[in-house]
Amino acid sequence: MKKNTIKIIAALAFIFGLVGLSAPVFAEGENAEGKKENTTDTSTHPEGEADALSGKIQEISPDAPPVLIQVSPVSSQVILEAGKTSEHTMTIRNSGSSDFSYTLYATPYSITNENYDVDFTTETPRTQIARWIKFYQGDKIVDKPKFTIKSGETQLVKYLVEVPADIPAGGQYATIFAETEAGVNSKEVTQSDNSGIRTASRVGMIVYGRTNGDTTEEGSITDFNIPGFLTSGNITATSKVKNSGNTDFEAEYIIAVKSILGAELYKKQSSYNILPDTERRVNLEWADTPFMGIFKVYFKVHAPGNEGTREEEKLVIKFPIIMIILTILVLTGLTIGIIMVVRKRRERNSRLAV
Repeated sequence: MKKNTIKIIAALAFIFGLVGLSAPVFAEGENAEGKKENTTDTSTHPEGEADALSGKIQEISPDAPPVLIQVSPVSSQVILEAGKTSEHTMTIRNSGSSDFSYTLYATPYSITNENYDVDFTTETPRTQIARWIKFYQGDKIVDKPKFTIKSGETQLVKYLVEVPADIPAGGQYATIFAETEAGVNSKEVTQSDNSGIRTASRVGMIVYGRTNGDTTEEGSITDFNIPGFLTSGNITATSKVKNSGNTDFEAEYIIAVKSILGAELYKKQSSYNILPDTERRVNLEWADTPFMGIFKVYFKVHAPGNEGTREEEKLVIKFPIIMIILTILVLTGLTIGIIMVVRKRRERNSRLAV
């Protein structure tokens, strides 16, 4: 009987030994990644560099589409002072093979749900800056200027933010779009005319405005989860952060995965911008999670405020259904074998007793 018990223990040890060893084997060569990833690019052109870019013509590949418009930076942060006007710049590049015309205009920028789907039409108290943005067109200041740009050309565009004397404290958000004229070979926005379907493309730069008055950065974590058992898929960590302040802030995230023996297999740091009066759900995933294994997962979320930080380390087991079935079959086979051995031993003992 002791020998059969030892066999069961050995079989279980073998199966779960494979689980424990799978982490370092399957994750071999995985580099730890600690690079911070921002959801927005707040870079701006140094003074003088932007002027040097303006009007410059670069050679375009013959394989380039006829219309391809680009804008930089992808986002801009501006300080809003009541009753004052500030001047800013952005660059427009024609990476297409044809010359075209485009129009600049500002729209509201707001969020519709926790997945951070964007709304460019609805006006809120936090999108009034869209009304304050004007553009230079020659010597004039207009709402929607129109420019012509050559293939390969980069243009410097100046815009103003005319802040009224009475403004609400906190953040203001808008998007500046550069939209091409409707043409057969451009993309994204469809329009129709007498000649049939025509299309136009547009690209945008997000403007994050912040007043120099009273601002409140206050965040709280309303959801925080690390699944502890997986039969398929990748290791994930999910959180939801609420911004109850009056200006946007960066929430910082760290996920780190170690093997059961303590070897670091994966690490990633990232940050996401969260607008006031919104909640944002963020899901971090280890895309190269091994087929099975036992892991230690560390997850940390940090946002401003007393309730804005939470961290946890949790043991996560990934055991695929095929392995569960295999384990059941092995245990069933061992159990049946033990029962048969016990019965034969009893029958033999009975015959010896007679």
